[in-house]
Amino acid sequence: MDKGQILPFSDASAVWENLQQKNELHEKRIALKGFISLDQLRIRGNAFHCQLVDHEGHHLLHLILEKGRKNSLKLDIKNTEKANNLHYIDIDMQNSYILDNEGNNIPLQQNILLSFNIRYSKNAETKKFVQLQVTEDGKHAFFEEYAKKGQQYYLFTADSPRIDSLHP
Repeated sequence: MDKGQILPFSDASAVWENLQQKNELHEKRIALKGFISLDQLRIRGNAFHCQLVDHEGHHLLHLILEKGRKNSLKLDIKNTEKANNLHYIDIDMQNSYILDNEGNNIPLQQNILLSFNIRYSKNAETKKFVQLQVTEDGKHAFFEEYAKKGQQYYLFTADSPRIDSLHP
């Protein structure tokens, strides 16, 4: 997998304006700088569902990383508990890390470069991009600080992720 075109921004307001409200980058390989957040981690089968966040912890995009030796996470799970049909895990953050494109360990708290293919959702019948509308100021689950009533936005997926360290 190649590195993507590094975008000149990596903060939540710019992602809202340039990726959520526009779709010109559809099916392009792009790259954002950010941090992997485990705050809303979900483990489903062989995949980690997590987020890329900016330097202030604001959401940039949802991310699915397949378990493996590259472009993934290596989590040291200390304790687990099941309650109310939920499986709670206690992660040893000191012994957990990100696996980059070469299989090298990157500390979880380190800034990374995430390259991915951006694909916007399309209507299956019309083949047009699906456009959503903000119904109330601040009523967007992840971009509440930037979303204003009446604004149009698009949903996208980050396919074929590649993780690279930003530090030597």
